[in-house]
Amino acid sequence: MAVRAPAKNDCSCEQTSLHLHAEIENLKQKLLERESHIVNMETNFLCEAEKFPHGEYAALTDEILIWQDKYSRLLESHKRVQRVNQSLEDKLLLLVDKTESEKNVLNSEITIISQKLVDQQFQLNQLNDENERYKNDLNIAIQLLQCKPSHFVSQKYDNLPSEIQSKVRSYIFSKQRRMSDGNGNIAQKSEGKTIKVPIPTFPPTAMVYSLSNVSKGINY
Repeated sequence: MAVRAPAKNDCSCEQTSLHLHAEIENLKQKLLERESHIVNMETNFLCEAEKFPHGEYAALTDEILIWQDKYSRLLESHKRVQRVNQSLEDKLLLLVDKTESEKNVLNSEITIISQKLVDQQFQLNQLNDENERYKNDLNIAIQLLQCKPSHFVSQKYDNLPSEIQSKVRSYIFSKQRRMSDGNGNIAQKSEGKTIKVPIPTFPPTAMVYSLSNVSKGINY
């Protein structure tokens, strides 16, 4: 029994030694990882130090100042654009009001002109109707004159319009000049002469006058 006791102690020692050895290896591995992490941190620190030679705080302060300057300029530009937009909006509102006023005036004028046009068209239709009625009456009168001229009173020279009197007088003068003997004496003829004076009617017609009676009533 005294001989077997040391064997158990040896097994326990060996197990403890293996466990410690594994623990040591594990600690060595963690130590290597920590050292690698420290090296990476040192490398990053050196890179940041090169990137920010005056320190990261100073670099961040400079960057903040730059962004503040950009913000101030953008804010000033925004205010300037806002003032311009307000001015343009006021001008646009004035233009809209002016255009609306002109539109109302034009609409009123169009309404007045349209009403006048309707009235003028109505008057024109009335005049056309009257013209057509007068034309029909004139045609009937001319037909009556042409069919039965003896039933109507003959026109006298003094009662003729001035235009027709002038035509008759011119015709008589021209006839007398052709009939004169060169010394201013007019050759006497026993037979009477008649002329036809056209009257501007529709359809065309003419009135017949005696020259012998008319020439006596004209003073030369």
